[in-house]
Amino acid sequence: MQDYDEPYFHQVFPKAVRLLRETDVLVVVGYSMPQEDSLVRFILRQLAESPHDARGKHVFVIDTKNHATIKSRLEEMFFYLPRIGWPREHYYSGRFEDFCAQVTGGA
Repeated sequence: MQDYDEPYFHQVFPKAVRLLRETDVLVVVGYSMPQEDSLVRFILRQLAESPHDARGKHVFVIDTKNHATIKSRLEEMFFYLPRIGWPREHYYSGRFEDFCAQVTGGA
């Protein structure tokens, strides 16, 4: 079990939150966003805390798991997603290496 009171976490978490709020693209690789992992889900939610923040943002999910499961977990984190369609969701079913090869044209 992690001790989130350690000084390391007090430095890393604010930086992670700031970077997520500033970014337009979040790439999630091989992470199914389980409900039990509430701390990481809270941090990921900082990408767009409100519908206004979500506009223009994109979430790429690269995983071999069922898209329906991942989609429902994204919609739990971003409750307004089904209503406004932001952040935009992009799914790739497969390995990260294959995703990279496809995006770069196999280079």
